[in-house]
Amino acid sequence: MKMKTVYFPPTMVDVISQMVKNGLFPNYSEAIRSLVASAIASNKQLLSNLNDGEELQAEYKKTNIVSVKFPYELIYLLDKAAKMLGLSRSEFIRMAVLKTASQILFPDVSDE
Repeated sequence: MKMKTVYFPPTMVDVISQMVKNGLFPNYSEAIRSLVASAIASNKQLLSNLNDGEELQAEYKKTNIVSVKFPYELIYLLDKAAKMLGLSRSEFIRMAVLKTASQILFPDVSDE
């Protein structure tokens, strides 16, 4: 695995903390790896609609540092998807985590 530093807004760190505390994931790294892998694998609409999230940009300016280790294969997929969308790796990971965390926390809300 390769370690990358990603900046998250405090609210996202709080959501991930709750997921770990509630036993959804054994630790932060596993939570973020799982959420990002899930977003890449199952959110094709996310890839086409990420640029519509301008209202989230202000929140992203307030960040905390979270270090996560990813397998090289996942880094390759992250970079490829981020490049396709014109996003940095951190921007893509933040969007993927936010999207997936929202789906877990609010499963009854449809984003169609």
